[in-house]
This record gives sequence, structure tokens and C-alpha cells, in this order.
Amino acid sequence: MDRVAGVSKISSKSVVAMLTILMIVGVAVALVLIGKVEIGYRILPGPTFSPDVVSLDLGAIPSGSSGTKDFGSVATLQLAADYEITFELDLNTTQDFEVFNVTIELFKSGEDGASYVFNLINTDTGFRESKVVSAGTYDVYIKVTYTVKEVTAEKSGTVKIYVYYNSS
Repeated sequence: MDRVAGVSKISSKSVVAMLTILMIVGVAVALVLIGKVEIGYRILPGPTFSPDVVSLDLGAIPSGSSGTKDFGSVATLQLAADYEITFELDLNTTQDFEVFNVTIELFKSGEDGASYVFNLINTDTGFRESKVVSAGTYDVYIKVTYTVKEVTAEKSGTVKIYVYYNSS
């Protein structure tokens, strides 16, 4: 092939590259936007328990005595969706009691009566209870029934109840 004045020889790689670019531009030019789809979203936080630590006091209890203490509304539980809620009594913290039963009632705002009731007992099988709780805002009520052990010297401590959630 002879050279034409002022025109340099084009390699086959350059020709392939130019054809590829022309094909891409041709496809892009052939596409005409006729609409679009937009997918919005909002991510809600997990459950909240407010206040996150609730401190209650049974007061001074005589050795060997029994009693019931209704603490009433002590916290608010807010759920943006349905969740499995678990209340767990820490058995290691109930050693000074023969009996330590906790009734936890969740009252949904605007509804009469308890929506959910959890019963925790200081036994190997009754210390934890889980339920699927529907979305909403709940007032958390706690009542404790107890019998303390006989002691010869003053003792004090703190019984712990943990609150967990799991997506249902």
C-alpha cells in the first residue's frame, strides 16, 4: 500500500479501537430515556428501652419475710416493627431469696389492659421468657413477689433483669 501525501498509515489495532468506540457511541445514541424508577427507603432504629437502666428498690426487708411490691410504670419500650422481646432474670443475683417472681406487663399506648405479660421466676426453667411483640409504644410495668432467706447479718444486693430483642 502506498502512502498518500499527508496521511499516515493506520494500524489495524487503531481501526478496531475506533470501530469499538463508534459502536458504543452508536448504542448510546440509540438509547432514548423514556422514564425512570426511583426506590426510596427509610431505615428505622431498633427497639428502644427508656430509660436504658431502670433502678428500683425493695427497701429494707426483714429476714425470712415475704412480700409484694408493685412498682407501676417504670420504662417505655418503643418498637418500629415486630420484634421478639426477651426478659431474663439473672439467677446469680437472686441467691438471697427463696422466691423471687417478677411480673412484667407491657401496656400499649391507647389500649386498655396489658398487651403482653412476662413471668420470671428464680428457677432453672422460669428465669427467661420471650414473646413476639408487635410494633408500637409500650409502658413497662413491674411487680415483684418475694420471700427472703433467713440471715444472721445484714446483706444487700441488686437483682438484675436483662432485656433483649431479636428481629422476628
